[in-house]
Amino acid sequence: MKYVSGDICYILEDNKYATKVKVMGRHGDECIVQRIGACGALRFKDHELFGTEEAALESRETTFAKVSPQLSMFPEGDNIPSIKIG
Repeated sequence: MKYVSGDICYILEDNKYATKVKVMGRHGDECIVQRIGACGALRFKDHELFGTEEAALESRETTFAKVSPQLSMFPEGDNIPSIKIG
């Protein structure tokens, strides 16, 4: 959806919080927005703006922790070399 100056919409910050913003203007396929009750301006692409708070929260991306297996998790005999002392 193309937002125009004066529209109220939402952005997703830190992949966690939906924040209400007001569109101050457009520049190509980007909107210049201002947080409601704050100073300064931010620039967002059209696909980063949402019509409702729920839509913004639904766009959150899930992240998965990358975990590598520890050698202590494997039972003996799983092709892990053992160290003999003495």
